[in-house]
Amino acid sequence: MLFARDGAIVCGCDIDERAALQTVAELRAAGYTMWSRQPVDLAQPEEAAAWVDAAASKFGRIDILYNNAGAVGPGTYFKDLTVEDWRRATSNMLDVVFYPTRYAWPELIATGAGVIVNTAAAGAAHRAYGDAPVVLGFTFKAAVIALTRQLAAEGAPFGLRANSLSPGQVRIPAYEAIYSDPDQYSARSGLVALGRPASPEEVARCALFLASDAASYVTGCDLVVDGGSSTIRPAQRVPGAASATSVPVRSEKEQLL
Repeated sequence: MLFARDGAIVCGCDIDERAALQTVAELRAAGYTMWSRQPVDLAQPEEAAAWVDAAASKFGRIDILYNNAGAVGPGTYFKDLTVEDWRRATSNMLDVVFYPTRYAWPELIATGAGVIVNTAAAGAAHRAYGDAPVVLGFTFKAAVIALTRQLAAEGAPFGLRANSLSPGQVRIPAYEAIYSDPDQYSARSGLVALGRPASPEEVARCALFLASDAASYVTGCDLVVDGGSSTIRPAQRVPGAASATSVPVRSEKEQLL
């Protein structure tokens, strides 16, 4: 809605046909222009390519690509990971960024001022928690941040900007049951400097900034939008890990091995 309100023609897609049609109806009812293709699974290269091609053909160009798709799944620890978990996460968190970007790249380059905004996650590139099942999310969102930096470097000679956006806690419908519980809300909000989760609109406003001319000199950046949680959250020790005083000293030979 924010992008449309700012004058953009929104070309969306969704794997959920009903949700896609509802979004289109809401924007058109508000007087904005939106086109959508559904159902589309962006983890499938053929479907991603068809969506990008259809948008470019219908409107003649692609100026901005906002990669905000992904699936919310249960967290797990590394010791419990299966090959299937790993492959599913690759598909749901990394492929859904790579495929649209790969197929939209020529269109974005052709404009001479293309913009890519990729959704990552706060803490993915700089933190690790031994007592939280975040290995998949942090691994693949860190990959999104690294990919974004490379896109910025390769796209700069063509006027293309690429930035990532790393939200912290966001009160989206998928987490509503958690935030509706007073104890859960209090526990989670206590980890945020501002004392509450973000609204989806607060995150979207940051994405709009990165996509706009107001950020014309910003590229290769990861904008952390976490209410200060990465600033105040203390380091957490890995359960069962040896303390610093009990770690045996190894010889140089052993370290090299």
